[in-house]
Amino acid sequence: PEEEVLEVEKNFVKAHNTNDYELMCSLYWKSPKTSSFVPPQDNPFLIQGSEEVENGWKFLTEIPKGTFAISLHHPQVTMIKDDVAVITSYNNVVYTDPSTKMQTIDHIRHTAVVQKIGGKWLIVHDHGSNLSEK
Repeated sequence: PEEEVLEVEKNFVKAHNTNDYELMCSLYWKSPKTSSFVPPQDNPFLIQGSEEVENGWKFLTEIPKGTFAISLHHPQVTMIKDDVAVITSYNNVVYTDPSTKMQTIDHIRHTAVVQKIGGKWLIVHDHGSNLSEK
């Protein structure tokens, strides 16, 4: 099951790198109990409910392709129960300004709580912390 769970994190990164809003939304549990706090967000507080979480990822459809890239480092899966797991990883996020070509690099620690619901591993809560000094 660890490999199945790890696919969630790999698809999370893939959705960012391909600006795939639909893939990103498919990774989350469709429930008012779903919650997220992943940068970048306009709202610095916890987002509650799958609709709000999906709205938080709309920026994927708005940024020019090829300007935003995430690399996945040191992913670890901890099985809590047969149908619940925690994924932790580090991500390097590189944003290239389309007009100036200047790059901004952030280092993010991402934690996702996933649950197997209806035969599919889904994110029920996730959190990203920016480890970069500003």
